[in-house]
Amino acid sequence: MCCVSNILNYIIRTNWSIIIENAFEWDIKTQQVILGAFYYGYFVTPILGGWLVGKYGGFYVLFIASTMSSLIALFSPFTARCGISPLVISRIFDGFAQGLGYVSTMGIIRKWAKLNERSTFVSISTSGYSAGAIVSSYVSPLLITSPIFGGWPSTFYIFGITGIIWCLCWWIVGSSDVTSNRWVSEFEKESIKESQSKGMQTTEVDRVNWKELAMSAPVLSISVFFVGIDFGLYLLSADIPIFFETILQFDIKMSGYLLSVAQFVYFIAIIFGGVVADKLINHTEISKIHIRKLFVSFLGLQSILLILIGYVHHVWIAAL
Repeated sequence: MCCVSNILNYIIRTNWSIIIENAFEWDIKTQQVILGAFYYGYFVTPILGGWLVGKYGGFYVLFIASTMSSLIALFSPFTARCGISPLVISRIFDGFAQGLGYVSTMGIIRKWAKLNERSTFVSISTSGYSAGAIVSSYVSPLLITSPIFGGWPSTFYIFGITGIIWCLCWWIVGSSDVTSNRWVSEFEKESIKESQSKGMQTTEVDRVNWKELAMSAPVLSISVFFVGIDFGLYLLSADIPIFFETILQFDIKMSGYLLSVAQFVYFIAIIFGGVVADKLINHTEISKIHIRKLFVSFLGLQSILLILIGYVHHVWIAAL
């Protein structure tokens, strides 16, 4: 369910990146303002989302966040026709909602996954982002150019309604943790609780030194890592479609196909990476920290390839 939620959220997030050249005659600066507005809301939610998940549980936070994002998608054509300012505001609120959704899925995985399966669970859940980009890159251009579905607004109507349906399903079958879920057998519940109990913190912390925590080497290194990987990922999803259409003069269908190829490879890498990481942790003597460092090192390859895209002028080389 978390994976499907991420698929739908990412489709809604990236739709404007694909259709913005075809929906309105906005200049490039206006397009960047609209696309970037999402991340103003997305940026401020991790700490707030973590607190809300800890206090109320991931189930309610994810339900509210996904419902909010789906409704914003449904009304996106209307807000866009009202003007740039209403659209920018809606994009900020969409980023706020999806930021809460991202944090809540991590909180849910923490309560559901066995210790020796957490990397796999996280990889399956986060693979929804690349799967959503694949669907959006391939399906949205078809909907935009189709005379049957009514052009670019249909991309928001279809995926917005699908998101609402997902929210109803989540309300029925979802839960913040495995113990409160009526769809899971008692045997499976006990198995998960037993695994999780082995990794529980045994000492109580009266007061957290937030300054020391924020300035610690692990937190700073992880922050730098996510800045780098998210910059590359969001550049690929938000700006590369515009680059393909305006600089390389690819039509919208070709741009969508190229993006779907890149996201498909990313999807396979995420799934494969999570499974391999768990295998290495459970069946080798390599420490977790060294395994994490090994996988993080692949970030350098992503950066090099993104730089090379700026010097590409052939469609197949761009795809590679």
